[in-house]
Amino acid sequence: MRVLTFDFQVVRLWEVDYLQPALRAATALLPLSVLESSAGPERIAWAESRIRRAPSLSSEERLDLLVVLGTLASRRFGDKPLSRFLRDIMLDSPFWEEQRAQERKRVEVRERLETLLTFANARGIPQPPDAEERLSQLGASSLKALVTQAVTDPDTAATELRAVLTAPKH
Repeated sequence: MRVLTFDFQVVRLWEVDYLQPALRAATALLPLSVLESSAGPERIAWAESRIRRAPSLSSEERLDLLVVLGTLASRRFGDKPLSRFLRDIMLDSPFWEEQRAQERKRVEVRERLETLLTFANARGIPQPPDAEERLSQLGASSLKALVTQAVTDPDTAATELRAVLTAPKH
């Protein structure tokens, strides 16, 4: 069944105005509305309400759309703005565990970056304006190894950290 047809090869979802009447009628696109660049966290409740009230959806379709909404919304805004209902649905979804694992990884990387920058300050290692970006390029496992080295062999860690932070950019 054809519901919506686009005359475009590329649709930039973050540039689409989901409040247009034609798109409001396309219930299947409502979860994508949280990607719109001008959408704030309040869009989550708006889209959830419209999906829950859509008479044309089966309960399975409704659940699928709510899982997609929760996944996209939590990736963009975090899980705090999600309603209790969306959080409960997400807890039963494999997407949620994936999202939580990605969030834990981001937090771990952020903490390691902060630890290494604090270590660099304590050691008097100069930090260029793009210090965080340079360290981020090392990857999670290299950051972890460098933090461990900062504790177990601080002189070697300082030498390695200095090399990363002062290496010329290509």
